[in-house]
Amino acid sequence: MEQKPAELSSFDAGVMCALAAIRIALQSTPGFNMTALEDAVRFFANTRQPGADKTAFELPLQAVGSNHANVVEAMMQGVGDGAKKPDR
Repeated sequence: MEQKPAELSSFDAGVMCALAAIRIALQSTPGFNMTALEDAVRFFANTRQPGADKTAFELPLQAVGSNHANVVEAMMQGVGDGAKKPDR
């Protein structure tokens, strides 16, 4: 059975980006325990209730569980820094 892509509201998309940002920050922290995070993601992925939309349920887990190397690379190249930053 083919999985359909999850449809995201603007809020949902923002939450996925926020989860990815948390993951990126965590993995750059000294002493970050990748194994513990991967184990937790696997645990919660296996708790999906019968009848729940698998794709939608797993999206936030994937946002936390993925390494986002492409995003980190884009950040290092300054992609997304086009917005004017407030003066500090």
